[in-house]
Amino acid sequence: MSNKKLFLNNKSTVDSIKEVSDSFLVIFDNQCIPEVNSDDLQKKLLETYSPEKITLYAKPITDALKKVNNEGYVIENIPREDYLELYTPLICKSEYLQNYFKKFDQWDLYNFIELHEGRIEFILF
Repeated sequence: MSNKKLFLNNKSTVDSIKEVSDSFLVIFDNQCIPEVNSDDLQKKLLETYSPEKITLYAKPITDALKKVNNEGYVIENIPREDYLELYTPLICKSEYLQNYFKKFDQWDLYNFIELHEGRIEFILF
């Protein structure tokens, strides 16, 4: 089994699709984890890779979360323990990316997650 690195947002979507093969992909985008060594991330992703799953990194949210009304006033404090901040790189079979680009013209991590919601698995750091 081989893997290919794919850097979305660094080139056109058309060029990205041309790189997709039958292997699995390690996908990077503008939401890549900035504070962790990329080689370490990739190693951990490859160790936990499962063809049925899409694995990406997440970390607990440390900032305060607030719900605001239409006027911009805070109406509720939201418990941040219930939420994660999501990052790439992610690892998945290339068919998941192909399915994504059949529905969407441009890369968006959150659309990708929503489309494949049942397959998502998080690695916390």
